[in-house]
Amino acid sequence: MIKYLTFFTELLSLLSIKEMTKDSKIVYFVNTDWFFLSHRLPLAISALEKGYEVHIVVNELTKIKDLTSKGLIVHHLKSNRKSWNPIDFIFSTLRFLFLIKRIKPKLIHCITIKPSIIGAMASLITANINVVISITGLGEVFSDNSAINKFKQLIIVQLFNFVFHKKKLKVIFQNKDDKTFILNKTQLKDRDTYLFKGSGVNLNDLKFKPLSNEFPKVLFASRLIYSKGIKEFIEASKIVKGCRFIIAGKFDRGNPNSLNKEDLENLIDKYPIEYVGFQEDIRNLIYSSSIIVLPSYYREGLPKILIEAAACGRPIITTNNVGCKDAVIHKKTGFLIPIKDPLKLAEAIDYLIKNKKILKDMGKEGRKFAVKNFDIEKITSDHLKIYEDLINE
Repeated sequence: MIKYLTFFTELLSLLSIKEMTKDSKIVYFVNTDWFFLSHRLPLAISALEKGYEVHIVVNELTKIKDLTSKGLIVHHLKSNRKSWNPIDFIFSTLRFLFLIKRIKPKLIHCITIKPSIIGAMASLITANINVVISITGLGEVFSDNSAINKFKQLIIVQLFNFVFHKKKLKVIFQNKDDKTFILNKTQLKDRDTYLFKGSGVNLNDLKFKPLSNEFPKVLFASRLIYSKGIKEFIEASKIVKGCRFIIAGKFDRGNPNSLNKEDLENLIDKYPIEYVGFQEDIRNLIYSSSIIVLPSYYREGLPKILIEAAACGRPIITTNNVGCKDAVIHKKTGFLIPIKDPLKLAEAIDYLIKNKKILKDMGKEGRKFAVKNFDIEKITSDHLKIYEDLINE
């Protein structure tokens, strides 16, 4: 009963929002503000500079000042980002519907699976709203085929199939595997899709720096969830000698697959691992490292840490897994290894730290690869072109 009263109170609050009058308004809908800050802030700033009024709708709000200080208008839409409870899902869709009816945007850009489905469903009920969906990986549900995940996969695919009937909708993918999978499973047309390699990086901020001659460091930098391969990284640290193993990243309390502090302490106990916490600015940590490792078996889009590593001129060791394999040229900018194989990971690390010339050459090739594929200015420009084409259709 309390949940329903809270829901109707929120709806009244949304109805009380004064209707905006500016014509060109964009709404970004994403699960968490920290993800938006790390992956999409440059795009939102560019939209502001183009004259759009930019609204951000998030489920988990922890960094509102970082967004509002940039001139962005922030709305908190309470929802459990990992729950697929149908009642909660309907309530979240209604909340978003009421919100966009008050804002009256020209376009909504939905990022990650649940916001994409909720946002597109709400837009079906409203006229003249263009929709862009970003599939930034298919995530935890599609990372393994347990019975419960197979059921969730079926539901998600059917929901996507339903919302893809909307006219004036475009879908952006980060890797070919996800694009092929969705095209084969739904009625989405290839002409309504785009393929961008990740969310991009600023190549002026992330400059190439030669490897130092210090004692080699091997860096794992990611959310601390099991399917990112953190256990395999820790196990490899026991096998390889002659280097330091560093873990950087944050615990993700909203993800059931996340470690907590006690889990991590138990895992690294008696292992030669240094945990340095979450780093707001990852550059110096990358520059001080010799190799960047992500042994993920998560259904990735295109991991940002890997394109940051390439931009800085650091070799990559990652898995021959969806998304990860798009961030590296095997044996040229790094190595692809099998998933869940700490021994192969250890062998690749050991090979690189014992072959300094190959290590340095891979770093140089990685920078070339990043310049060609991951420039944020081009990726941002391509996004804005999609917005303009949809709005002006």
